[in-house]
Amino acid sequence: MKRISSLIRSIAKNLCFYSLHLVSLAIKPTKQKKTDINVSQIHNILIIDIGLLGDLLMTTPLISGIKECMPNTDLTLVCTPWAVEAVKNNPLINRTYVYDAFWENYGTPKYKHIAATLKLIRYFRQHSYDLAFVVTARQQPFVNLIGYLTRAKYRIGLDYPLGRRFLTHAIKDSGEHLTKVKLNMLEAICPEKLFSNDISYALTKESIENAQKFVTENMDCTHKRFICITPSTMQVNKRWMIDSWAGLVNRLTAEGFGVLIGGAQGDLEYNDSIYREIENHELCKQRTGQVSLNEFAALMKLSLCLVTVDSAPVHLASALKIPCVVLFSRMHDYERLKPTHPGSTILHKEVDCALCIKGCNDSKCMSFSVEEVYEAVKLVVQ
Repeated sequence: MKRISSLIRSIAKNLCFYSLHLVSLAIKPTKQKKTDINVSQIHNILIIDIGLLGDLLMTTPLISGIKECMPNTDLTLVCTPWAVEAVKNNPLINRTYVYDAFWENYGTPKYKHIAATLKLIRYFRQHSYDLAFVVTARQQPFVNLIGYLTRAKYRIGLDYPLGRRFLTHAIKDSGEHLTKVKLNMLEAICPEKLFSNDISYALTKESIENAQKFVTENMDCTHKRFICITPSTMQVNKRWMIDSWAGLVNRLTAEGFGVLIGGAQGDLEYNDSIYREIENHELCKQRTGQVSLNEFAALMKLSLCLVTVDSAPVHLASALKIPCVVLFSRMHDYERLKPTHPGSTILHKEVDCALCIKGCNDSKCMSFSVEEVYEAVKLVVQ
Protein backbone atom coordinates (compact mmCIF):
# COMPACT_ATOMS: atom_id res chain seq x y z
CA MET A 1 0.00 0.00 0.00
CA LYS A 2 2.91 2.31 0.82
CA ARG A 3 4.51 1.69 -2.56
CA ILE A 4 1.22 2.44 -4.38
CA SER A 5 0.78 5.66 -2.40
CA SER A 6 4.37 6.69 -3.18
CA LEU A 7 3.85 5.92 -6.88
CA ILE A 8 0.67 8.02 -7.00
CA ARG A 9 2.49 10.94 -5.35
CA SER A 10 5.35 10.65 -7.83
CA ILE A 11 2.99 10.55 -10.83
CA ALA A 12 1.00 13.56 -9.54
CA LYS A 13 4.17 15.53 -8.97
CA ASN A 14 5.58 14.74 -12.44
CA LEU A 15 2.27 15.52 -14.14
CA CYS A 16 2.22 18.89 -12.43
CA PHE A 17 5.87 19.49 -13.40
CA TYR A 18 5.43 18.70 -17.08
CA SER A 19 2.08 20.49 -17.32
CA LEU A 20 3.78 23.63 -16.11
CA HIS A 21 6.56 23.09 -18.64
CA LEU A 22 3.98 22.93 -21.44
CA VAL A 23 2.39 26.13 -20.15
CA SER A 24 5.81 27.80 -20.10
CA LEU A 25 6.30 26.99 -23.77
CA ALA A 26 3.22 29.09 -24.55
CA ILE A 27 4.77 32.11 -22.84
CA LYS A 28 6.90 34.36 -24.98
CA PRO A 29 10.53 33.97 -23.90
CA THR A 30 12.08 36.94 -22.11
CA LYS A 31 14.73 38.65 -24.19
CA GLN A 32 18.09 38.05 -22.54
CA LYS A 33 19.91 41.26 -21.66
CA LYS A 34 23.65 41.44 -22.22
CA THR A 35 24.28 44.77 -20.54
CA ASP A 36 25.02 45.32 -16.86
CA ILE A 37 22.29 46.62 -14.59
CA ASN A 38 22.35 50.27 -13.53
CA VAL A 39 22.65 50.02 -9.73
CA SER A 40 21.41 53.58 -9.21
CA GLN A 41 17.99 52.54 -10.57
CA ILE A 42 17.59 49.62 -8.14
CA HIS A 43 15.63 50.35 -4.95
CA ASN A 44 13.55 47.25 -4.21
CA ILE A 45 15.07 43.78 -4.51
CA LEU A 46 13.39 40.40 -4.24
CA ILE A 47 15.19 37.10 -3.59
CA ILE A 48 13.24 33.93 -4.33
CA ASP A 49 14.85 30.85 -2.79
CA ILE A 50 12.33 28.02 -2.60
CA GLY A 51 14.68 25.38 -1.28
CA LEU A 52 15.53 23.48 1.86
CA LEU A 53 17.31 24.75 4.97
CA GLY A 54 20.80 24.00 3.70
CA ASP A 55 20.04 25.62 0.33
CA LEU A 56 19.00 28.86 2.01
CA LEU A 57 22.06 28.88 4.28
CA MET A 58 24.20 28.71 1.13
CA THR A 59 22.32 31.75 -0.20
CA THR A 60 23.42 33.97 2.71
CA PRO A 61 26.71 34.97 0.96
CA LEU A 62 24.57 36.25 -1.96
CA ILE A 63 22.43 38.24 0.49
CA SER A 64 25.58 39.77 2.02
CA GLY A 65 26.95 40.53 -1.45
CA ILE A 66 23.73 42.29 -2.52
CA LYS A 67 23.84 44.54 0.52
CA GLU A 68 27.55 45.19 -0.05
CA CYS A 69 26.82 46.28 -3.63
CA MET A 70 23.62 48.16 -2.85
CA PRO A 71 23.50 48.96 0.89
CA ASN A 72 20.48 51.26 0.70
CA THR A 73 18.14 48.92 -1.14
CA ASP A 74 15.07 47.30 0.40
CA LEU A 75 15.43 43.51 0.43
CA THR A 76 12.54 40.99 0.51
CA LEU A 77 13.07 37.24 0.70
CA VAL A 78 10.60 34.55 -0.38
CA CYS A 79 11.44 31.17 1.17
CA THR A 80 9.82 27.98 2.43
CA PRO A 81 8.52 27.34 5.98
CA TRP A 82 11.06 24.56 6.50
CA ALA A 83 13.98 26.87 5.61
CA VAL A 84 12.98 30.20 7.16
CA GLU A 85 14.88 29.45 10.39
CA ALA A 86 18.10 29.87 8.40
CA VAL A 87 17.54 33.63 8.06
CA LYS A 88 15.21 34.37 10.97
CA ASN A 89 17.71 36.71 12.64
CA ASN A 90 19.49 37.99 9.53
CA PRO A 91 19.68 41.80 9.87
CA LEU A 92 20.24 42.33 6.13
CA ILE A 93 16.73 41.18 5.18
CA ASN A 94 13.98 43.79 5.50
CA ARG A 95 11.08 41.33 5.28
CA THR A 96 10.47 37.64 4.71
CA TYR A 97 7.54 36.03 2.91
CA VAL A 98 7.03 32.35 3.72
CA TYR A 99 5.67 30.33 0.79
CA ASP A 100 4.64 26.67 1.08
CA ALA A 101 5.85 25.08 -2.16
CA PHE A 102 4.88 21.43 -2.49
CA TRP A 103 7.77 20.33 -4.72
CA GLU A 104 10.39 21.10 -2.05
CA ASN A 105 8.36 19.37 0.65
CA TYR A 106 8.47 16.00 -1.14
CA GLY A 107 4.68 15.99 -1.06
CA THR A 108 1.83 16.12 -3.54
CA PRO A 109 0.05 19.21 -4.88
CA LYS A 110 -2.88 20.11 -2.67
CA TYR A 111 -5.49 22.86 -2.70
CA LYS A 112 -3.55 24.68 0.02
CA HIS A 113 -0.51 24.87 -2.25
CA ILE A 114 -2.59 26.33 -5.07
CA ALA A 115 -4.07 28.84 -2.64
CA ALA A 116 -0.59 29.68 -1.34
CA THR A 117 0.65 30.26 -4.89
CA LEU A 118 -2.26 32.56 -5.75
CA LYS A 119 -1.67 34.47 -2.52
CA LEU A 120 2.01 34.86 -3.40
CA ILE A 121 1.16 36.20 -6.87
CA ARG A 122 -1.26 38.67 -5.27
CA TYR A 123 1.54 39.75 -2.94
CA PHE A 124 3.74 40.44 -5.98
CA ARG A 125 0.98 42.53 -7.53
CA GLN A 126 0.83 44.68 -4.40
CA HIS A 127 4.55 45.45 -4.51
CA SER A 128 6.93 46.74 -7.11
CA TYR A 129 10.39 45.20 -7.53
CA ASP A 130 13.20 46.55 -9.66
CA LEU A 131 15.25 43.39 -9.47
CA ALA A 132 14.53 39.74 -8.61
CA PHE A 133 17.12 37.05 -7.90
CA VAL A 134 15.70 33.62 -8.72
CA VAL A 135 17.87 31.24 -6.71
CA THR A 136 17.82 27.55 -7.56
CA ALA A 137 20.62 25.06 -8.01
CA ARG A 138 18.47 22.60 -9.92
CA GLN A 139 16.25 22.63 -12.99
CA GLN A 140 13.07 23.93 -11.38
CA PRO A 141 10.91 25.78 -13.90
CA PHE A 142 8.41 26.43 -11.07
CA VAL A 143 10.86 28.79 -9.35
CA ASN A 144 11.77 30.69 -12.51
CA LEU A 145 8.09 31.01 -13.48
CA ILE A 146 7.40 32.54 -10.07
CA GLY A 147 10.26 34.96 -10.77
CA TYR A 148 8.59 35.86 -14.06
CA LEU A 149 5.32 36.57 -12.27
CA THR A 150 7.00 39.15 -10.01
CA ARG A 151 7.00 41.56 -12.98
CA ALA A 152 10.44 42.78 -11.86
CA LYS A 153 12.27 44.71 -14.57
CA TYR A 154 15.38 42.55 -14.14
CA ARG A 155 15.29 38.85 -13.24
CA ILE A 156 18.59 37.11 -12.60
CA GLY A 157 18.92 33.35 -12.26
CA LEU A 158 20.99 30.35 -13.30
CA ASP A 159 20.98 29.31 -16.93
CA TYR A 160 19.09 26.00 -16.92
CA PRO A 161 17.19 24.95 -20.09
CA LEU A 162 13.74 24.66 -18.49
CA GLY A 163 13.83 28.06 -16.83
CA ARG A 164 15.99 30.50 -18.80
CA ARG A 165 13.01 31.74 -20.83
CA PHE A 166 11.68 33.50 -17.72
CA LEU A 167 14.91 35.44 -16.96
CA THR A 168 16.40 38.67 -18.27
CA HIS A 169 19.90 37.64 -17.14
CA ALA A 170 20.73 33.92 -17.20
CA ILE A 171 24.05 33.15 -15.47
CA LYS A 172 26.02 30.02 -16.32
CA ASP A 173 26.51 27.43 -13.59
CA SER A 174 30.30 27.44 -13.09
CA GLY A 175 30.32 24.04 -11.38
CA GLU A 176 31.97 25.50 -8.27
CA HIS A 177 30.76 25.30 -4.69
CA LEU A 178 27.09 26.33 -4.60
CA THR A 179 27.84 29.43 -2.51
CA LYS A 180 30.08 30.67 -5.34
CA VAL A 181 27.62 29.63 -8.04
CA LYS A 182 24.96 31.78 -6.37
CA LEU A 183 27.40 34.67 -5.87
CA ASN A 184 28.07 34.64 -9.62
CA MET A 185 24.57 36.06 -10.07
CA LEU A 186 26.03 39.38 -8.93
CA GLU A 187 28.27 39.64 -12.00
CA ALA A 188 25.53 41.56 -13.87
CA ILE A 189 25.57 44.19 -11.09
CA CYS A 190 29.14 44.39 -9.78
CA PRO A 191 31.25 42.56 -12.41
CA GLU A 192 34.62 43.71 -11.06
CA LYS A 193 34.02 43.03 -7.37
CA LEU A 194 35.00 39.88 -5.47
CA PHE A 195 32.71 38.69 -2.69
CA SER A 196 33.25 36.37 0.24
CA ASN A 197 31.42 33.05 0.16
CA ASP A 198 31.28 32.87 3.97
CA ILE A 199 27.93 31.51 5.15
CA SER A 200 26.27 33.55 7.90
CA TYR A 201 23.92 32.59 10.71
CA ALA A 202 23.07 34.66 13.78
CA LEU A 203 22.75 33.16 17.27
CA THR A 204 20.42 34.95 19.68
CA LYS A 205 21.48 35.86 23.20
CA GLU A 206 18.64 33.74 24.61
CA SER A 207 19.72 30.64 22.67
CA ILE A 208 23.31 31.05 23.85
CA GLU A 209 22.19 31.36 27.46
CA ASN A 210 19.87 28.33 27.19
CA ALA A 211 22.64 26.27 25.60
CA GLN A 212 25.11 27.20 28.32
CA LYS A 213 22.56 26.28 30.99
CA PHE A 214 21.87 22.90 29.37
CA VAL A 215 25.57 22.07 29.15
CA THR A 216 26.14 23.02 32.80
CA GLU A 217 23.19 20.91 33.98
CA ASN A 218 23.55 17.89 31.67
CA MET A 219 27.07 17.69 30.26
CA ASP A 220 29.07 18.68 33.33
CA CYS A 221 30.05 15.05 33.88
CA THR A 222 32.01 15.21 30.60
CA HIS A 223 33.90 18.31 31.78
CA LYS A 224 32.07 20.02 28.92
CA ARG A 225 34.05 17.95 26.39
CA PHE A 226 31.24 16.81 24.16
CA ILE A 227 30.66 16.13 20.48
CA CYS A 228 27.47 16.91 18.57
CA ILE A 229 26.12 14.42 16.06
CA THR A 230 23.23 14.92 13.64
CA PRO A 231 22.79 11.46 12.10
CA SER A 232 19.60 11.83 10.10
CA THR A 233 18.44 13.48 6.90
CA MET A 234 15.17 13.18 4.96
CA GLN A 235 17.04 11.61 2.03
CA VAL A 236 17.54 8.01 3.16
CA ASN A 237 20.52 7.26 0.91
CA LYS A 238 22.58 9.92 2.63
CA ARG A 239 22.31 8.12 5.97
CA TRP A 240 24.94 6.01 7.71
CA MET A 241 23.78 2.77 9.33
CA ILE A 242 22.12 2.95 12.75
CA ASP A 243 24.41 0.36 14.32
CA SER A 244 27.43 2.24 12.96
CA TRP A 245 26.30 5.48 14.59
CA ALA A 246 25.70 3.61 17.85
CA GLY A 247 29.15 2.00 17.58
CA LEU A 248 30.76 5.41 17.09
CA VAL A 249 28.95 6.93 20.07
CA ASN A 250 29.84 3.97 22.29
CA ARG A 251 33.47 4.29 21.24
CA LEU A 252 33.52 8.02 22.02
CA THR A 253 31.79 7.69 25.41
CA ALA A 254 34.22 4.88 26.34
CA GLU A 255 36.99 7.45 25.79
CA GLY A 256 35.23 9.88 28.14
CA PHE A 257 33.72 12.17 25.51
CA GLY A 258 30.15 13.35 25.90
CA VAL A 259 27.84 13.05 22.88
CA LEU A 260 24.81 15.17 22.08
CA ILE A 261 22.38 13.83 19.44
CA GLY A 262 20.32 16.42 17.59
CA GLY A 263 17.98 16.91 14.69
CA ALA A 264 14.51 18.05 13.70
CA GLN A 265 11.23 16.49 14.84
CA GLY A 266 11.13 14.38 11.67
CA ASP A 267 14.47 12.79 12.64
CA LEU A 268 13.21 11.56 16.02
CA GLU A 269 12.37 7.97 15.06
CA TYR A 270 15.74 7.41 13.37
CA ASN A 271 17.74 9.08 16.14
CA ASP A 272 15.80 7.21 18.84
CA SER A 273 16.80 3.97 17.15
CA ILE A 274 20.42 4.99 17.61
CA TYR A 275 19.91 6.20 21.17
CA ARG A 276 18.41 2.87 22.24
CA GLU A 277 21.67 1.15 21.29
CA ILE A 278 23.85 3.55 23.30
CA GLU A 279 25.47 1.90 26.31
CA ASN A 280 26.21 5.00 28.41
CA HIS A 281 23.23 7.36 28.63
CA GLU A 282 25.01 9.35 31.31
CA LEU A 283 27.47 10.65 28.72
CA CYS A 284 25.10 10.66 25.73
CA LYS A 285 22.11 13.01 25.64
CA GLN A 286 19.26 13.13 23.13
CA ARG A 287 17.93 16.57 22.07
CA THR A 288 16.26 15.69 18.75
CA GLY A 289 13.12 17.76 18.21
CA GLN A 290 13.37 19.29 21.69
CA VAL A 291 14.98 22.65 20.88
CA SER A 292 14.84 25.24 18.13
CA LEU A 293 17.40 25.31 15.33
CA ASN A 294 18.99 28.40 16.87
CA GLU A 295 19.38 26.77 20.28
CA PHE A 296 20.86 23.58 18.84
CA ALA A 297 23.26 25.71 16.78
CA ALA A 298 24.32 27.36 20.06
CA LEU A 299 24.91 23.89 21.53
CA MET A 300 26.98 23.01 18.47
CA LYS A 301 29.05 26.13 19.06
CA LEU A 302 29.90 24.91 22.58
CA SER A 303 30.90 21.44 21.39
CA LEU A 304 34.31 20.13 20.37
CA CYS A 305 33.07 19.29 16.88
CA LEU A 306 30.10 18.17 14.79
CA VAL A 307 29.78 14.77 13.14
CA THR A 308 27.09 14.67 10.48
CA VAL A 309 26.02 13.58 7.01
CA ASP A 310 25.30 15.73 3.94
CA SER A 311 22.59 17.96 5.44
CA ALA A 312 21.92 21.48 6.72
CA PRO A 313 24.13 21.19 9.87
CA VAL A 314 27.15 21.10 7.55
CA HIS A 315 26.41 24.69 6.54
CA LEU A 316 25.55 25.74 10.10
CA ALA A 317 29.00 24.48 11.08
CA SER A 318 30.53 26.61 8.32
CA ALA A 319 28.64 29.69 9.48
CA LEU A 320 29.69 29.22 13.11
CA LYS A 321 33.23 27.97 12.27
CA ILE A 322 32.70 24.69 14.12
CA PRO A 323 35.15 21.84 13.36
CA CYS A 324 33.26 19.00 11.71
CA VAL A 325 33.47 15.54 10.19
CA VAL A 326 31.06 15.03 7.30
CA LEU A 327 30.09 11.66 5.80
CA PHE A 328 29.20 12.28 2.16
CA SER A 329 27.25 9.85 0.01
CA ARG A 330 27.35 9.93 -3.80
CA MET A 331 23.87 11.40 -3.97
CA HIS A 332 25.35 14.81 -4.77
CA ASP A 333 28.77 16.21 -5.66
CA TYR A 334 30.48 16.80 -2.31
CA GLU A 335 32.76 19.44 -3.88
CA ARG A 336 29.71 21.68 -4.36
CA LEU A 337 28.31 21.10 -0.87
CA LYS A 338 31.30 20.64 1.41
CA PRO A 339 31.98 22.94 4.40
CA THR A 340 33.43 26.31 3.42
CA HIS A 341 35.53 26.80 6.57
CA PRO A 342 38.87 25.32 7.62
CA GLY A 343 38.97 22.66 10.32
CA SER A 344 36.59 20.25 8.60
CA THR A 345 37.17 16.69 7.44
CA ILE A 346 35.28 15.16 4.52
CA LEU A 347 34.80 11.40 4.29
CA HIS A 348 33.63 9.94 0.99
CA LYS A 349 33.97 6.73 -0.94
CA GLU A 350 35.23 6.53 -4.51
CA VAL A 351 32.69 4.08 -5.88
CA ASP A 352 32.06 2.88 -9.41
CA CYS A 353 28.53 4.32 -9.67
CA ALA A 354 27.66 7.80 -10.87
CA LEU A 355 25.98 10.53 -8.86
CA CYS A 356 22.49 9.39 -8.00
CA ILE A 357 19.28 11.23 -7.26
CA LYS A 358 16.85 8.38 -6.63
CA GLY A 359 19.28 6.38 -4.51
CA CYS A 360 19.93 2.64 -4.56
CA ASN A 361 19.50 -0.52 -2.53
CA ASP A 362 23.23 -0.90 -1.94
CA SER A 363 24.57 2.27 -0.31
CA LYS A 364 28.21 1.26 -0.68
CA CYS A 365 29.13 4.94 -0.86
CA MET A 366 28.18 5.14 2.85
CA SER A 367 30.07 2.00 3.90
CA PHE A 368 32.36 3.81 6.32
CA SER A 369 33.69 1.73 9.19
CA VAL A 370 33.24 2.90 12.78
CA GLU A 371 37.01 2.90 13.14
CA GLU A 372 37.70 5.30 10.24
CA VAL A 373 35.04 7.76 11.40
CA TYR A 374 36.31 7.52 14.98
CA GLU A 375 39.89 8.24 13.87
CA ALA A 376 38.70 11.24 11.82
CA VAL A 377 36.88 12.62 14.87
CA LYS A 378 39.91 12.11 17.11
CA LEU A 379 42.10 14.07 14.66
CA VAL A 380 39.63 16.96 14.60
CA VAL A 381 39.25 17.27 18.39
CA GLN A 382 42.94 16.92 19.25
